[in-house]
Amino acid sequence: MQKSPEFDFSKILDQTLYTYLAEKFPKHVEVRDSHGNMSEHGEKPWSPSEEHGFVRKLRPMVVLIGVSKIIIGVVLLLVVLLIAGDYDKLYATEESRLISLMSFGGLVTLVVSGMMLLISLKSDKKKVMWYYILMSTALCVYIFVLSVMKIHFALLVLERDTFKEVQTENRHFLLSTACVVGIATMLGSVIDFISNVTVFTFYNLKYIHPILFNCGP
Repeated sequence: MQKSPEFDFSKILDQTLYTYLAEKFPKHVEVRDSHGNMSEHGEKPWSPSEEHGFVRKLRPMVVLIGVSKIIIGVVLLLVVLLIAGDYDKLYATEESRLISLMSFGGLVTLVVSGMMLLISLKSDKKKVMWYYILMSTALCVYIFVLSVMKIHFALLVLERDTFKEVQTENRHFLLSTACVVGIATMLGSVIDFISNVTVFTFYNLKYIHPILFNCGP
């Protein structure tokens, strides 16, 4: 006996979407010749619907997020490279260079993620944007952990120097700066989380929303 043909849900979904869009937006559905773009069984190619209005409003914000990540990442990266030694002194990690290395890795990832976001918008590649969302989520957690480590090391240095009889004003200023930098890093993780939610909303409305809600009359 011959095997029955396998049920291809994606093809059925594409046919349903195309039929619905052809009826609702007849002017926006491309008519392609049968030689180049027809599938093996002769189905009509699927054509996506028009962009959601909110997607067009979110696009400038997403572009701004990508550009801001690149600019902020490059500037802070240069600062960390120039003052890496003094930066580690704030947290008493001169030997291990733990804080400066972790900051360097996080900033490089920030720049790369911003480039990925702009590339996904320019080339309209769904996979690249999905990889960006995953990377940005991991980076948000990484920045938060780094901020907690900075505050922890700053408090350890402060506790260590509490028992010293002589404390210069410069030392007090450095310890305060270390805590402020840690708090600013934590604030950066919150801002990165908000930007990640914005990009995920854009991704959902642009790629997921049409599939879920335009599959029937």
